Amino acid sequence: MNGIIDVGSNSVRLAVFDGDKEIYSDLSTTRLGTGLVKTENMRDEDIANTVFAISRFVKECEQLGASVDVFGTAACRQAK
Repeated sequence: MNGIIDVGSNSVRLAVFDGDKEIYSDLSTTRLGTGLVKTENMRDEDIANTVFAISRFVKECEQLGASVDVFGTAACRQAK
């Protein structure tokens, strides 16, 4: 089994697959990219919420016996 965590500008998503079949998914809205338009920086509160969501999703993968990969999208690439 493999878990994939997608860290986006607005949410963190988890999808767990057994082969080609998705067996579990979850979503946490963390708004990581909120401050980027005005300041090009992420806000501390949004970073903390995102780290918490990633940690929770990693634990969920461990409980399911799934390996996990984490990918950052636009907010991670654009922030100073």
